[in-house]
Amino acid sequence: MRKPVVGPACLGLLKDFPPFSSSPRLHHSPSHQTTLVAKTSIMATTTTTTTRSRKANAEAKTAPITLSEGPVYPDIQTIRDAIPAHCFEPSTVRSLAYVVRDLSMVAALGWAAFTYIPQIESFGWRTAAWIAYGYLQGLFCTGVWILAHECGHGAFSVHQRLNNVVGWALHSALMVPYFSWKYSHHRHHRFTGHMEKDMAFVPHTKADREKRRLADLYLDRELFEDVPVVQIAKLLMHQLAGWQAYLLFNVSAGPDSQQKKASWWRVSHFEPTSGVFRPNEAIFIAISDLGLAIVAGLLYLASTVVGWQTVFLMYGAPYFWVHHWLGMSLLFLVVCWTRADKRGSRHHLPAPHPPRRPSLRGRELDLC
Repeated sequence: MRKPVVGPACLGLLKDFPPFSSSPRLHHSPSHQTTLVAKTSIMATTTTTTTRSRKANAEAKTAPITLSEGPVYPDIQTIRDAIPAHCFEPSTVRSLAYVVRDLSMVAALGWAAFTYIPQIESFGWRTAAWIAYGYLQGLFCTGVWILAHECGHGAFSVHQRLNNVVGWALHSALMVPYFSWKYSHHRHHRFTGHMEKDMAFVPHTKADREKRRLADLYLDRELFEDVPVVQIAKLLMHQLAGWQAYLLFNVSAGPDSQQKKASWWRVSHFEPTSGVFRPNEAIFIAISDLGLAIVAGLLYLASTVVGWQTVFLMYGAPYFWVHHWLGMSLLFLVVCWTRADKRGSRHHLPAPHPPRRPSLRGRELDLC
């Protein structure tokens, strides 16, 4: 009878058995020998199969994981090439027409409110009318704000001097320092998403929160951040005073966004020598302040004629509505970006799609 061909992996299992030729029991028991041969063959076959399976598993582990490809988007140049060339050439006449249109609506609505709302005898209906006026006038003035925004970006016309004159006048009328905002806004666009150099909307990191433990009464802020009362308080603070806090104290800006090191009270958008601006920009910051002073003087003169209550209803309420809409749109983007970065990779976004982060340079983002 032929001896079975035993694989190398089985030799260790058979080392305790004597050789076939030296075992009288195996020599004189053909049936037992046949059984042993069969068992040995089975072990050899099983071992070979196991060896191949481990090799296949090893290859599977080293093979790269290929995820399903998402949609392919065109690059920016492809998009620009698909847009007609005249769309990149602003029309001065059309832009000025937008200014006339929006200011006409603001003036007409203001005249109607000043003329007719005080004549309403019912206090309730008069209050409702002033609330409606503030809301609608805030919408129209937001359009004016955006026109000045386009002036700051140079998209209002091809004439830079005209852009600055119109933008300065419109923003000053809304108590916005035009050139101060223009310079910081340009740097915000240049370093958007940068955790150190972005001029606005930089979320607090874990290290930042450690420095504010006294302000948080040594409590973990994350334990209270989702409490409805806390959320409402933060929302009201952001919508009513967020814009003013940004102009006065440069809040939410990155630590390296300043053009020169300055104390916390020397980073205002109203100070020509502020750490937010370069020395050659100081004259334009002063011009912005001049525009605000002119409008503030006109509001004061108006209050001496019609009373400060009427001035607040006519101007103050729309002012807060304008910056409510401005803050709300930005708050939505910031909250979504922060939440995705903070929790998306752990609980809220399904694997294997991690949250998309902005282009970070400098230190790594750590919101946890």
